[in-house]
Amino acid sequence: MNTLNRLSANLEKVLAAGKETRSFLNEIIDAESLVETDVFTAGQQTADGAEGLGEGVVTGYASVNGRPVCLFAQNRDVMGGSFSSAQARKIAKMMDMAVKTGSPFLSVIDSAGARLDEGTAVLEGYAGLIASSVRMKGIVPHIAVIKGACVGMMADFAATADFVIVDSEKGYISQKSPAVLAAEEKLSAKAEKLTGAQAMSKSGLVDLTYDSPTDLKAKISALFELYAGADMPSDDANRISDRLNSDRSVDALIEALCDNGRAVVLGGESCIVTALAKVNGYSVGIIASNPDKADGKLCKGGIEKATAFVKKLDMLGLPLITLVNAKGIKSNLDSEVKGFAYKAAALMSAIALSDIDKIAVITGNAIGYAYSALCSKAIGFDYTVAFADASIAPVSAETAVNFLDDKALASAKDPVKAREKLIAGYTEREGNPFITAKDGFIDNIIEPATLRPYIASVLNMLVG
Repeated sequence: MNTLNRLSANLEKVLAAGKETRSFLNEIIDAESLVETDVFTAGQQTADGAEGLGEGVVTGYASVNGRPVCLFAQNRDVMGGSFSSAQARKIAKMMDMAVKTGSPFLSVIDSAGARLDEGTAVLEGYAGLIASSVRMKGIVPHIAVIKGACVGMMADFAATADFVIVDSEKGYISQKSPAVLAAEEKLSAKAEKLTGAQAMSKSGLVDLTYDSPTDLKAKISALFELYAGADMPSDDANRISDRLNSDRSVDALIEALCDNGRAVVLGGESCIVTALAKVNGYSVGIIASNPDKADGKLCKGGIEKATAFVKKLDMLGLPLITLVNAKGIKSNLDSEVKGFAYKAAALMSAIALSDIDKIAVITGNAIGYAYSALCSKAIGFDYTVAFADASIAPVSAETAVNFLDDKALASAKDPVKAREKLIAGYTEREGNPFITAKDGFIDNIIEPATLRPYIASVLNMLVG
């Protein structure tokens, strides 16, 4: 067989085995931009003597909306989607290249687990990839896309990425096989239901989901745009938002603050919303307490989510803006026994140890822990502002009245009206932001409608 025939025969095998994977990649990268590497790599023979050219993974360089990217995409149609030591070496080369060139790294994962006949070598392969991913942090961004199965130590690898995006219908993540989990728990649900996108969003592991390759490309492009740092603003820095005079919802605040009212909201629903956005052309991270969840307080899951997000921003070097409206912490005996205090301290530690610029906006209540963790100068906030009708205090007015005015309430002819009057009095005396500003803990008190122009100016001062 001559050289051309030999090349054609082998290339036909590789392309046939990876047809679906390459088709998927071509929908999320720019047309004709993929340059493959290690196309004919082949590792140890499998137990039945078969050999898979390419090792069931496509690696190479490409671009997404003109931005260079290094990538790999696993192909579950080759050798059952099993992960091998040769596959690990092939991927590791691209991770090294991403660091060398400063290009973002994109992982497309669809693997049922390890190639068991390789023994310890495949374990070394997993460990090497996880170590490489950790070493990339703070140098180049890593986005992991869960296209199908992400089982065993590939789940650990995905968890080291900066952002995890999961197919809303077919993707699932678990260290143990979902089939085994279902058997142990005597459940009949499919893997996608047990550890799929919706279930894992609650864990904080999943940042985004996608419904189609087109949707996925749009979300990857949005993240890459945010990674790019400052650019020319596409919206009026002095835009006034009269809606905030009556609506302090998270959606209204983000729409008012962010360029063109848009942000990439990460993770599932909880008492805390985390998002990436542009504000006057600057890439920023936003933590917003959600007064519609957890009785308007900060819950354990939300605090864990915020902690992970602050660490992510610190690695990416992006400023943090907090939008605070929380009546302290929502706790119960179960959460206390499970170490709620440790989780609460972890968020404060992450903020205190971070080197990023930090801006706090008190949009409503900043009671107790909510103020100390998400607003205070002592924890590291460079600039703190409050809306004129905000309330800042060690405890909520309702709690304070219960403790301080219990006798007055007991003797009142109309306890309901008396309670309302006492709460209003406590809020005015102790909670209004002018008291806090008098002591130098609040830099300014602003009208809600001027949120965007004010924060845009602060960002110019801190970042510009």
